[in-house]
Amino acid sequence: MLRESHGAGSHLTHCIAKAGAWGRHPQNVSRDIFRALKLPLEPYYIKVPIRSPEDRKSETVMDLPVILPHELYAVWIDAYLQLISRRLMDVSSEALEKYWQHVKANCNHETPPIGFDQRSVPLGLWGDDARFNKKGEKLVLYTMNSILHEPKYRQMHRYPLFTIREHSVPIITAGMLRDADAGDHVCLTLKAWNIRVFLAYLVFKHLNEDMQKCLISARSFHAFVDEDCVLQWKKLAQNMSSNALEEKMLFRYLLPSFAEYWPHRAVQKDADPPRVPLHLPCPSLAEGLFRTFQANVQQMERELTRTRQKQAAARRVEHPMLIFRDLRAARSQPVESIVDSLSVDVAEVQPEDGAVVLTRPIQWNPSGGFYLNQSPVEVHHVEPDMLWGAFTPAKPGDKVTQMRIVADLPSLFRAFGQHWSRFWMRHESIDAARWAQLTEVEPATAVPAYTCVPLTVCDWYAEVRAKHAHTATGPDGVSRQDLMALSPALTEELVALCHGAEATGRWPRQLLNATVTAVEKTEEAEAVGHFRPICVLPLPYRVWSSLRARAALKHLAAIAPADLHGNLPGRTAGAVWFQLQLELEEAAIWDETVAGAFLDLSKAFNTLPRTPVFALALHYGIPAEVVKAWSGAVTMLSRRFRIRGSVGPALPSFTGFPEGDALSCVAMALVDLALHRHLNGPSTRGLLETFVDDWQVKANSATRVLAAVARVEAFAQAWDLALDPGKMVLWASSAAERRHFRQQGRQVVHAARNLGGHQAFTRARTNDTIKQRLLTLDLLWPRLRSSLAPLNQKFRALVAAAWPKALHGISSTNLGATNFEQLRSGAIRGLGIGRPGMNPVLVLSLVEFPLCDPEFYALCASFRDVRAFAAPERFSALLAELLAGDRRWAPGPAQVFLERCHAVGMAWLPEQQSLEDSISVFDPWAVSPQELQLRLTFAWQRRVCSDLEDRPGFAGLSQVDPQLTMHCGTLVMASPRRLHVSTAAPVTVFGTVSGTVLHLPTKEPAWIVVAFLMRELFLMLNRCMHGLCDRICVVASDVHEPVLQLFTDGSCLLPRIPQLRLAAWAVMHASLDGRTPVLLASGPLPGLVQTAFRAEAMAVLSALTFAVQLQQPVTIWCDCSGVVRKVGRMLHGDFSWRPSMANADIWKRILALLDRVPCGTQICKVMAHVEEQDTSSVLEEWALAGNSAVDKAAEAANLARPEWFWELWNEVRRDYALQSMRGKMVLEMHRDIARAAVRRSP
Repeated sequence: MLRESHGAGSHLTHCIAKAGAWGRHPQNVSRDIFRALKLPLEPYYIKVPIRSPEDRKSETVMDLPVILPHELYAVWIDAYLQLISRRLMDVSSEALEKYWQHVKANCNHETPPIGFDQRSVPLGLWGDDARFNKKGEKLVLYTMNSILHEPKYRQMHRYPLFTIREHSVPIITAGMLRDADAGDHVCLTLKAWNIRVFLAYLVFKHLNEDMQKCLISARSFHAFVDEDCVLQWKKLAQNMSSNALEEKMLFRYLLPSFAEYWPHRAVQKDADPPRVPLHLPCPSLAEGLFRTFQANVQQMERELTRTRQKQAAARRVEHPMLIFRDLRAARSQPVESIVDSLSVDVAEVQPEDGAVVLTRPIQWNPSGGFYLNQSPVEVHHVEPDMLWGAFTPAKPGDKVTQMRIVADLPSLFRAFGQHWSRFWMRHESIDAARWAQLTEVEPATAVPAYTCVPLTVCDWYAEVRAKHAHTATGPDGVSRQDLMALSPALTEELVALCHGAEATGRWPRQLLNATVTAVEKTEEAEAVGHFRPICVLPLPYRVWSSLRARAALKHLAAIAPADLHGNLPGRTAGAVWFQLQLELEEAAIWDETVAGAFLDLSKAFNTLPRTPVFALALHYGIPAEVVKAWSGAVTMLSRRFRIRGSVGPALPSFTGFPEGDALSCVAMALVDLALHRHLNGPSTRGLLETFVDDWQVKANSATRVLAAVARVEAFAQAWDLALDPGKMVLWASSAAERRHFRQQGRQVVHAARNLGGHQAFTRARTNDTIKQRLLTLDLLWPRLRSSLAPLNQKFRALVAAAWPKALHGISSTNLGATNFEQLRSGAIRGLGIGRPGMNPVLVLSLVEFPLCDPEFYALCASFRDVRAFAAPERFSALLAELLAGDRRWAPGPAQVFLERCHAVGMAWLPEQQSLEDSISVFDPWAVSPQELQLRLTFAWQRRVCSDLEDRPGFAGLSQVDPQLTMHCGTLVMASPRRLHVSTAAPVTVFGTVSGTVLHLPTKEPAWIVVAFLMRELFLMLNRCMHGLCDRICVVASDVHEPVLQLFTDGSCLLPRIPQLRLAAWAVMHASLDGRTPVLLASGPLPGLVQTAFRAEAMAVLSALTFAVQLQQPVTIWCDCSGVVRKVGRMLHGDFSWRPSMANADIWKRILALLDRVPCGTQICKVMAHVEEQDTSSVLEEWALAGNSAVDKAAEAANLARPEWFWELWNEVRRDYALQSMRGKMVLEMHRDIARAAVRRSP
């Protein structure tokens, strides 16, 4: 403690230090502390029940040391009457008279306050808490003192009644009580957990002989010269959260009094006295009073907990996104203090002198502590190059360390400022001409600049809305809500301010003041380098930079090579690790060699030179006005560290780009582009992959890789950038190349993590990255279980939070069945639905949508990444080679894809380059995502049913339709009550109903009689749907007008029944002269997914095909706003296609047609389902007539199907109705049985 207090410890601190923190008998530590304090009385020890520190579940008993107030009161009386040393109570009569006159003058009561006539000596109670660590744990301290007593030098005058900690640590440190106003307090380390029991007991002990003073407010007895205890606790009660019962209960004890509270207590016992005695109670009565009060406190806590839980559950029903706040891990803590460490190696040991000679001189602090290999060591004498002390176990090479805690704000600001100024001021004295050579190597022909479109108020509002609802507010105090609330006129002024900055390069100073919060990278961060600086710029500047950065990155994406991935739209990190693992798999199959290296920039954004970046921006077509405003902002930027709510001095910068600025992503993309140009050449194509500050090189030999690494290092040196040597690793697929790397002294790995994905560089199947990520779920399951969100939200959280976090990169990595079983078991525990005999696979795959199952999620991830990152021709050839070969498959995406397809009964057909399942043959790249998910769901659930069918009680499970089964159960069991029937019959988990688990007692599986939708009929219908002909090109061409007016529409039969719905589309031409619309094309919607939306999109696709055939502009009239918005964005070039988006197959074909349609083509929204009398113009009436005609045409096309199709469809429909009715009847019967069983139960 003395070392940490740096000589500022009080007399009490020195007394505590004499007792020590450890000893031969640790149970005597508290006794030794009290002896060192030289208290005038012995402490009293109370037996208090606490939770065991070992398991936190069982209860044990602890001796809590307490100074009893009435005993201390007796000591003060003796001192005041001079029966003992007067030094303990030195109060003069003049001071008493002055005090009571002041109390009477400020008392609101007409009668004089109690104690006024007797001129009693006033006593004071003081209580406060302090946060003593970064986790927010508190230390609660309560003391008693004589208000008017004037202590002598180094005399204790404020006596600690008790000290409570929310968490126990073995060593007492001075930092636990850093409040300077705390005075002389003993800080006891108590292994206590049940804090409210302590306070409840000790507050009762505070009652002294003079109980009559509780009849009026305690404010009358408090000292004006001391801190107001009552108001202090009142402030705590108002500011603390509802679960801080300690402060609230103590405040209720003081105001009103305990005597007034006693008759109105909620829990009353037979042995309780009718009123609180005015004299000191006997021990048995005091214990009874305490037990009753303890029961009331616990009852209040239970009521508050129930109320709080009900309110929290209601909030989560209203706001489903709150569950992710429950699952969120603890936030990284900002800096509170740092450790300044001095470390040096031992060069020589002199055991006869007890000294060590150091490798270099160090300016030690003689009064500080020393450590030898992280263990404390006693040092007697200090010199810069030698130390004398207990160095007997030392040997050459050991480390001697001295650590100094830096906690005061000036020192913290100075430490962080000095550390980061080394990066931000790196190029302060470098001549700008040095950077000229960097731009000279670029191509001589500059890229034409794109048009810098002036910002509009609509653009500004859209960008503000796109910001997160809780986006950080800058130091100027302008928040997102403020910008949203600005009037259009004021927003126009703000936009004009940005345009002025683009013209002049000058910004208002308020928009360029940024605060930097240092957030720890790892837990228990100590050094400055262990914290990440998060820069927060004013929000108006961030809105402008986001708008300009989006346009700049879109422009750079058009000229950047395909191997540049970071920050550019449509390019992700997944493409990097997926393509690399695919190349490694191909090399293993075709006996080729692939080698490479991973390199990482150190402090990338903070060390980029600005001059060459701005020159490259102009060279590659970033408009001059954007570069002018950008460079002006970065040059004038000043950053201030924010620590513990205080802001430090401004720090200028000459180097780097702030990470909170969207345009900094443009800067990093320009540097990556320059690196690609630097390595570009006929022999180096495909050599480099970049993703922001992650640079990777690969080649077919170790020699070429080392040469490429040398060129990258030369590039970094020319740009004055630093590569992190600790993150540089080399790899190769062959042993010979790995041996060559090792001979060059390089670090070689067989597997590594790469941008979140796992890379296996040898034939060994490894998954260390995935398994390390799975361990993080052990912390997620308790948070999921304790969340008060309804069960259906928890299931969705598995799909949205748990599996994406744990199974990232699973498409290129194998994971065994045991791991998936553990994930399912953990999910069931987290959901809180574990019951004896419950099958996790059945619950996660059949009761809920199978994406809740981790193995099905991995299957879907494989298909998703193959569609996104694998070229069809290349991947198909690789699959064919794997199937034709007889060797063990090498690890990679193709091997993982095939094994997971085979696991669900799908087969790859090399001749057709397609997959075949139980429904039909399909192309995994051409099919829509919805249809692909339908096929995968059907195949997965069929496999699960087949695996479980052989178990007792599960016969016939393979004939179940899970979707229909759950639909029937939800319709019948609408009550949220939990039904669990306790009978001797076997109990089978059937499904979830309104957030609960329904248990049905039956000897036969409930689902056999619930949902017997015939699989064969369903398969036959799906095969017919898949075989429908695509008729979008069958159009009439006898139409000739300058601009064709085409009406499109889609129709759907039974849209709410996925198993039976049918969709069709139609396109008609309507002349503006009012002639009857002409049908151009129509037909049923092909594919397994039959929705009205897809039919609407298919109709637009047919209309665009017609426009391309005739090479005439068209105006498409469509009543589906979703289709109109998407096609409109495509026409304006503001649409980014992704293979994972819904209806991606149709949007891809529409995008290809829009590149060929004549100029003037547009799409318009027409009103739907409007009566003719509600139209307001001739144009609206004409559009309504055309839309009505095409609607009828689409309905007619839906009915124009072959007779054999309707026979099959009607048979499926009859079976669907039969099984639905049967299921409802069975569930009604089981509900009646459950009700009867509940009524009979005692």
